[in-house]
Amino acid sequence: MKQNKQNVPYWRVSLANLCRMVSSLRQEVWSGEEEEDGELREGSHQLLEELYSLQHICRALQSREERV
Repeated sequence: MKQNKQNVPYWRVSLANLCRMVSSLRQEVWSGEEEEDGELREGSHQLLEELYSLQHICRALQSREERV
């Protein structure tokens, strides 16, 4: 299957900026999704877990990038 390059978005973002964005998103979800009783809304827990995993991937890639 051939992909049309015009339909595929491509953003050039440095790894450091990408990791900052992931961290910022995680902070926003954590602080903005709490209900009055301190519990997370439905679906927020999974989103936080995914963002946390992305942060770990970023850290691993950044440390690898520094060694190269």
